[in-house]
Amino acid sequence: MSANNTEILRKIYTASSFDLYPDMPPDGFFVKLPAPDTGLPLVIVRYGESMRYDSNWFKHINYGYCALEMILEGEMEYLSDGERHLVSNGELFLIVPGSNVRYCRTDRSKGIRKIHLIFCGPLAGVLLYILGFKQDTRIKVDSPQLIENQLRMIGSILEAPTPEAMRQGSAELYKLLLELAAFSDFNLLPDEKRLRSLIRFHDRQIKLSFANSDLEQRLSRGHSTLNKLYKKHTGLPPHRYHQRKRLSFAAELLRTTTLPVKDIAAECGFSNSKYFLVLFKKEYGLSPGKFRTALPPRSSGN
Repeated sequence: MSANNTEILRKIYTASSFDLYPDMPPDGFFVKLPAPDTGLPLVIVRYGESMRYDSNWFKHINYGYCALEMILEGEMEYLSDGERHLVSNGELFLIVPGSNVRYCRTDRSKGIRKIHLIFCGPLAGVLLYILGFKQDTRIKVDSPQLIENQLRMIGSILEAPTPEAMRQGSAELYKLLLELAAFSDFNLLPDEKRLRSLIRFHDRQIKLSFANSDLEQRLSRGHSTLNKLYKKHTGLPPHRYHQRKRLSFAAELLRTTTLPVKDIAAECGFSNSKYFLVLFKKEYGLSPGKFRTALPPRSSGN
């Protein structure tokens, strides 16, 4: 297929999470494996090493996993939520759940060799948040060879994924993330950039609930400063901003899915469906049910 007639392919994981890529063969490198049900907070889904020479780009939309990539040769460009990251030999790039990230080689004349580790788990997103990784992050370490060895050791767990081995892998992965967190420069950023980072994280983690005290602690600032920063960037105080984001996501699910209202409330982080009904009607002037029936019929065309 010629460059002027490139087909954009889509690999769907859920209604809101999918991958885009041009002309990638069905058995391409980026096919994910189903996560084993281990009950562990961190679960290794896939490990691999690849050498790529093709010129394809690749994009995650609302990425449903966590991914850690280490460049061994060459340079990769990652475009994440409007920010460009160039990652070269010995450096890593961490992709957090919910990301929209596009990446490709910077030099089409040279190959790229990298290690990738894909993981998930019921606490994966929260653990990354606690460790300071609130957005996709380029990580430059002091001892790349040691980190590479740790990644290879963790990846070897998949060769014999017994329950004990998976527990060991989960523990080793957590230790590696702790070590990488030491290289995160989030706490050195100015207030406003740190706030934008938090806002992007919260926008992606619709289900999670954050008290103002949590935000104040992360920013190392008091209630008054937090409110001023939020109002400056969003026009709303923190609680109202995140509440509106949840309700907006609920409205989108009402438009695009047939999920029951109770399930949509849970999907948007509302444990009390009656409270959700009250807030939704206050925001949109209609109950969720009437909001859905008032929508025009969905077209069957493109």
